[in-house]
Amino acid sequence: MFIEAFAIAGYRSFGSEPQRIGPLAKINLFVGQNNSGKSNILRFLSQHYALVVGSVAGQQISMKLDYLDRPLGDETGRFRIEFGLVLGGDKHDKLKQDCPAQEQNFIDRVLRSTTLLVGNIAWFPYEAAWGQRPVLAADLVRRIHNELVLQDREWQRLWMAFTKQTVGGSIEEYWIPGILGHLNPVRYGSPTFELIPAIRRVGDAGSPIEGYGGSGLIERLAKLQNPGHDEQHHKQRFSHINEFVREVVGNETATLEIPFKRDMILVHMDGRTLPLSSLGTGVHEVVILAAAATLLQGQAVCIEEPELHLHPVLQKKLVRYLQEQTDNQYFLTTHSAHILDTPKAAIFHVRYHEGHSTVDFVSTPVGHSFICTDLGYRPSDLLQTNCIVWVEGPSDRIYVNHWLASVDQELVEGLHYSIMFYGGRLLSHLSARDPDIEEFISLRRLNRFISILIDSDRQAPDEPINETKQRVVKEFDQGPGFAWVTQGREIENYIRPATLEEAVKRVHADAERLENTGQYDRCLVVRTKEDGLRKNIDKVAVAREVAKEPADLDVMDLRERIGKLVEFIRESNSLA
Repeated sequence: MFIEAFAIAGYRSFGSEPQRIGPLAKINLFVGQNNSGKSNILRFLSQHYALVVGSVAGQQISMKLDYLDRPLGDETGRFRIEFGLVLGGDKHDKLKQDCPAQEQNFIDRVLRSTTLLVGNIAWFPYEAAWGQRPVLAADLVRRIHNELVLQDREWQRLWMAFTKQTVGGSIEEYWIPGILGHLNPVRYGSPTFELIPAIRRVGDAGSPIEGYGGSGLIERLAKLQNPGHDEQHHKQRFSHINEFVREVVGNETATLEIPFKRDMILVHMDGRTLPLSSLGTGVHEVVILAAAATLLQGQAVCIEEPELHLHPVLQKKLVRYLQEQTDNQYFLTTHSAHILDTPKAAIFHVRYHEGHSTVDFVSTPVGHSFICTDLGYRPSDLLQTNCIVWVEGPSDRIYVNHWLASVDQELVEGLHYSIMFYGGRLLSHLSARDPDIEEFISLRRLNRFISILIDSDRQAPDEPINETKQRVVKEFDQGPGFAWVTQGREIENYIRPATLEEAVKRVHADAERLENTGQYDRCLVVRTKEDGLRKNIDKVAVAREVAKEPADLDVMDLRERIGKLVEFIRESNSLA
């Protein structure tokens, strides 16, 4: 199981105030300036985390903290670690499966106590003098007992359920500590950690197999290429690495091979054979990282600055490979804005302030902006979003996002594309040569990857769109990008009449039926129960209701158009 959250204090650049790091994901990014403390997080995880977990769990293990691990100027002489349990996460679910059903209500009340719960994470703090075994924080038991989350008899009942003992001890000395120990996620152990350093190179022939920074890589790949009779399944891992190499170099014929002498890594491509080093430092390094991530399985992997020597496209390909083709949990330090784009990654902003490192979970656009500023990026450096889709208004955006998600869930608004509003009046009431139209079309200079969705406003199949729209279509169809003119009158004509009618009824209680449902009708005209006509329909609210239902793309040319838009967005983002 992945680590869900942890906190540290009293370690290297981390002062006496615990810095909580969570909730964690499969890929976790630690971002900040040089010397902010990012590497200290990886050092703690790779060198100490598993030992601390074992020590807390009662094993006779030395934590091996040395003098340099103690914060400068620290007078307390104490180290602190907290283990986090995400409510609703995998370990919480496992915990509920492992305990009797009749006690689950007690467990839930303990985990949600104000003593443990911060946000959606229950924290279990341990502390120790330097070089000693961490124990449950001294004041924790007293505070949770005083909170009265359970009655004394309920504490006893829960303790008996966990320990299978019928009598024994007092509440604060035995029952509560025993229960908290059982709820602590460390009971499920710790993954094995590997650190891949920032300096990486393929070792020479015969170099020792140690670490995953490149030394011994030839020997490891040779074993995957030609495994023993009882390890033939390893060939599949070698195949995955080859598939990644083909994607990186953009050549379907590329194949790695370890020769008999095991003195280099060869690449066969287009009928030629070259050493891997001849393909350039970037490809050389990215293969080291991808190979390491494939060789390691079900582990926690710490990687320092994976972007070194890598073109932005290679950075994105590498992280996508880690996300989709491996089963490890990753902790990455980075300065790369391109890696920050990683979908579903957990991002943490690390700063050095007043003599100590601080860590903040980043979950908002404002937080991302602060990170970019901290890394030295300026708006003039980050010129534009990868792709812009212009639509008439907010309801169009809801429909487009709904349809895109039904075809490709990997695409994320605000990351892979942005939707902007031009307002229908712009194209309906201005001439083709109006200065405002000139200014609108000139926006292509700000971003080449730009498309537009336009209501045709046709009232009959043979009716042409107006001159202004014809000019916009011509300009956009020059590419990259294209103009999408609705095959029906408006975007709402792409919604099945029954679906649209039900959505309107949920928004407007007085609605009885749609007045007209033809391809070239203005379909949001509604006959009310009082036998009147309602034209002031809340289009945004109706669109939200429609988006709650599964997308139906088999209406007119909708499937074809959405497929083209998905392809365009993916090309704009260099997504394979």
